[in-house]
Amino acid sequence: MNGATDPHRAIPTFSVDSASVRDKSHRFIRYADGSTELFDLSNDYWQINDLGRDSPIYSEISEQLDACYAQYAAN
Repeated sequence: MNGATDPHRAIPTFSVDSASVRDKSHRFIRYADGSTELFDLSNDYWQINDLGRDSPIYSEISEQLDACYAQYAAN
């Protein structure tokens, strides 16, 4: 509320068959069938190369998406 930018802000997006969350450098997508994709937006602007579940940040970003979804679903 003081006008400062949160460098860790995650922005959620929801559609009929998927939900995603992105921050400054990554986008994580979870589809209705349970499949997921993780992209490094700093190095892959067009989101062509899925980093996959083996990425060290996969669990952190997956948890962010779950938290965002729960927050928005409750409202």
